[in-house]
Amino acid sequence: MLAAGVLVLLTVLGTVTMWWKVMAPPPALPELRKQSRSLPTRQGAPESTAAFVVRGSVVGIDGLPAVGVTILARSVTGGEPVPFATTDGQGQFLANTDVPLVIEVEGTADPASNLATPDSGPLTFVMLDVCPMTVRVVDELNQPVVDTLVHAKVRSAQRGAASLRTQATTDGAGTARLDALVCGVAELWARVPGYAVRRRKNVDTVTERTAVLQLTRGLRVEGTVMSSGGEPIDAARVSAGEASDRTDADGHYALRVDPDRVTHIRATANGFGDHQDRLRPTGMETTPILYDIVLDSIREVSVHCAGLPDDSCADILPILCTHPAFPTGTACTQYPDGRTLCRCDNGDVAVRGGGTAVAVGADESEAWLDMRDRGGITARVLRGGVPAPCIAMGTRLPKGLEDIPGGLAAGTKGTCDADGRVTMRGMKPGDWLLNIESSGETRTLDPILIGDTVVDAGNIELLSGGRIAGVVIDATTGEGQPGAVVVALGDASGMPRLGQGRSGTEGIFTIEGLKEGDYEVFLATRPFTRIPVTVPVTSDEELVLETGEGTLLDRNGIGLSTDEQGDLVVDALDPSGSAATAGLMEGDIVVGVTIAGVDMDELPPGLSADVTDFVLDQWSGPGAGLVVERDGERVDIDLD
Repeated sequence: MLAAGVLVLLTVLGTVTMWWKVMAPPPALPELRKQSRSLPTRQGAPESTAAFVVRGSVVGIDGLPAVGVTILARSVTGGEPVPFATTDGQGQFLANTDVPLVIEVEGTADPASNLATPDSGPLTFVMLDVCPMTVRVVDELNQPVVDTLVHAKVRSAQRGAASLRTQATTDGAGTARLDALVCGVAELWARVPGYAVRRRKNVDTVTERTAVLQLTRGLRVEGTVMSSGGEPIDAARVSAGEASDRTDADGHYALRVDPDRVTHIRATANGFGDHQDRLRPTGMETTPILYDIVLDSIREVSVHCAGLPDDSCADILPILCTHPAFPTGTACTQYPDGRTLCRCDNGDVAVRGGGTAVAVGADESEAWLDMRDRGGITARVLRGGVPAPCIAMGTRLPKGLEDIPGGLAAGTKGTCDADGRVTMRGMKPGDWLLNIESSGETRTLDPILIGDTVVDAGNIELLSGGRIAGVVIDATTGEGQPGAVVVALGDASGMPRLGQGRSGTEGIFTIEGLKEGDYEVFLATRPFTRIPVTVPVTSDEELVLETGEGTLLDRNGIGLSTDEQGDLVVDALDPSGSAATAGLMEGDIVVGVTIAGVDMDELPPGLSADVTDFVLDQWSGPGAGLVVERDGERVDIDLD
């Protein structure tokens, strides 16, 4: 995707002086409107009275048959699952039923369940490793918070790009036991009335078996959301920081925010324009902040793609509602049920997507993009010869001026089925890059020429080609850092060769499917240090990417580590170092940095956190200091 983005940028720079000659899109074609039909709605499970066979297989994460696994079944209307079958020596199962059933596996599997009907075909489950974790929820006085749901969302290398969710309730000691937590990189959070939402991100469930969520008394922000005509707006979404709420029938909302982690308040509602305003509490407020919001009405345009299944544009990216003469605009919302809705300005607009555009008049609420007579691509994605879960993204390489009317980018997406098969359609003729992500790894294929038919790319083996493996180390703590995006970029003189991976547990990453050649490997968010690598890699030595040098800490004799709450704690201190001389103490919690005496906490929370990370990892010059929390007080420590 990085390579495609570079190419798009070059196209814009090379053609911007002539855009006005070719921008106007054609009007919506009348014959397309005649094809209009209701979009599909989710149907309930089909009723059946004829007996049929439910068959399927269960494999482990290594692709080998899972033998002796109990298969559970429950009614589609609910109820407890009961034993239904057991896998044999080949990991297969089959049983008879005369009604549709929800089929599950005893244990943690992907998917969590499958619907068995006469037409469903063989079912497939993959057993996942679990890493149980204990999470304590405490208040600001370290007292346990009981009967509270702790939520977890895990990105597992065993499952691919999607996340798995689980939850558990705290007991009398404030402890929640997440026994079914999948091994991977997790986000943990808890919502408790009267407190701000507390989240911990990038928790390595393999190495961290305990965690603490310490809650902060939230500042109440409340008000009403109204239309410009003074009418309350029901079901509007209002968010600030990590808190969000939907308005009731009277337009009322209420949030609990952490004053230290909020900079803006936002509101959205169907049929209305978005609202965003600055919100920076002082932290000294003793009464709720009253904040009323007025939303201006805005028209919604329903977009359909003629020639695609169900006329749905759900897999076409991006789709924008724009000014008739400009190729950029507001991204439309694409829903899982196939609908695409655009929030458009009043008056004449243009809807652009998939490399085409259509004019939409001021009185029109529907637009049709013509995807008929276009080609596509189909492929089967394998990992070690076994069908792999995947998400595929196709990006068309722009040719220049001729592509601008349809928008600056044409893309499409697809998801692999149980057999590893992915198919994408509605692709504008030209050269396309196919980017496949599976199990936390990304492979980008050489450009594929698409015409007016579906091109079969055959089997794509993710484990073929060159491979770069390594670990990402947090220079601040010396610990493996999960969740970091690693990029391998090569051969910039011709067609860029690109590989990408994301570090998982213990900071380990792999980038697969690379062609032979010279690459530079670096962190996407911190490309300061680039390591040259030649593929194929002939050495078994592990590649180590550090987020920085940690010079500031080394020079001042400071050692930091991460505690159970995710805070940076001073765990080692040279008594003769400048930091100890300046008053730093073991056990101090680092909450920020100063530069030339200016507290970076004055910046927006996200930016201040980025600056803190940068200073701790990269800073080697004078003028920096630490801001620490000690016994509930903030203390500034000037460093050498």
